[in-house]
Amino acid sequence: MIEISVIIPTYEPKEYLDKCLTSLFNQTIEPNLFEVILVLNGEKLPYFTQILKKIENKKNFRLYYNSIKGVSSARNFGIEKAKGNYITFIDDDDYVSNNYLQSLLKKKNNKISIVQSNFKTDLNGQINNDYISNAYNRIKGNSYNLFTYRKFLSSVCGKLIDKSVIGKDRFNVKLPIAEDAVFLFKLSNKIKLIDFSPENCIYYRVLRKDSTIRKTVPLSADLKNYIVKIGLFSKIYFSSITKYSFSFYISRILSISKVLFFRIKLRLKGK
Repeated sequence: MIEISVIIPTYEPKEYLDKCLTSLFNQTIEPNLFEVILVLNGEKLPYFTQILKKIENKKNFRLYYNSIKGVSSARNFGIEKAKGNYITFIDDDDYVSNNYLQSLLKKKNNKISIVQSNFKTDLNGQINNDYISNAYNRIKGNSYNLFTYRKFLSSVCGKLIDKSVIGKDRFNVKLPIAEDAVFLFKLSNKIKLIDFSPENCIYYRVLRKDSTIRKTVPLSADLKNYIVKIGLFSKIYFSSITKYSFSFYISRILSISKVLFFRIKLRLKGK
């Protein structure tokens, strides 16, 4: 029985995908307990053939092609194909520790909606803590409440998510950035408990100069995205006020406002 579906969206993948796949080839969990769903979007050739060759001997790895560009569309496609009871998302330029899936699964039970892994960044081979890993070390073991654990609800990566919590909810394909935060906010009314994996269960986020999150966009685009995100968070919250946390809603608004002000500040400094 498949327990975990690993969903990896990929667009014109380069050599970094090899490291991602190798980390999954080397998982300590039994292969029959998990599947890896690769969703190639955008240009199909020569990437589809190249990926097929990389996974040709792996029966629990599946490759699909989705002509619609965008990470959200690819993730939604993967969710539809997923057979596991739980879902974890991995970006194609990131990788995980060998014990990643096994450690996450060991922590899962009916009371826990999400298991959060440790989180580190890889910058040119140098491994560092970041704001998520620092929060992980600081908050781990504290009494659970949604507001305290809010830092873990900005990215869908580094998590084992109960598929029943996702249900029919999907990523917003119109959002170019912050689609994770909106998606997790939408799920937040169904999250009963977030627990933590052991510290040696690690999601490694690789920082690349050409990654989408690091690209410079015009100020007008930043402002437009900000307004759209405010509208989406507000629409979700006010559609069912009694089911969503007000403090968590406000924290999302403040978070995206902080990011906007930071980007404006960088522009004023000429960076």
